[in-house]
Amino acid sequence: MICRIQKSPSPSPFYRVSRIQWLSFGIMGALLLILWNPLEHGGPVICPSRIMFALPCPACGVTRGAALTFRGHPMDALYYNPLIWFVLFGGIWFIGKWTLEYLSNQKINVAWVPPFNRWGKWVLCIIVAANWLYLLIYRREDDFYDSLLGRLIAWLFH
Repeated sequence: MICRIQKSPSPSPFYRVSRIQWLSFGIMGALLLILWNPLEHGGPVICPSRIMFALPCPACGVTRGAALTFRGHPMDALYYNPLIWFVLFGGIWFIGKWTLEYLSNQKINVAWVPPFNRWGKWVLCIIVAANWLYLLIYRREDDFYDSLLGRLIAWLFH
């Protein structure tokens, strides 16, 4: 067993209300990606890393990957961000956790047992770093000259 689930009484009425708020945000986000296809009708770039430096952040491509997964193309979603399945499983986990916390009026904690509590964080950091390296090598979508830093350098030395 790598973790234990601990239950405790809800710390306050506000905590219970916050569970329904987070649950609502999670469901609305999933519905938005089911209804809107960012691959066909792209929106603005909102990633600060892409805007300032023309480099993808570790989460770049998650929106497009989630939209593809919801449309039945999970293998194509891996091209946009290999961590998409972990993100979706995490989203399902939190929606389930918040639902149980709201319905049972209890706080649910997941406690990792040793050595997973120590090494799990490092493994997670290595996975995110490897994902970011993949995105930096294979998923560069923006030209540096269009970024804020690129325009600033062009303005300073032009």
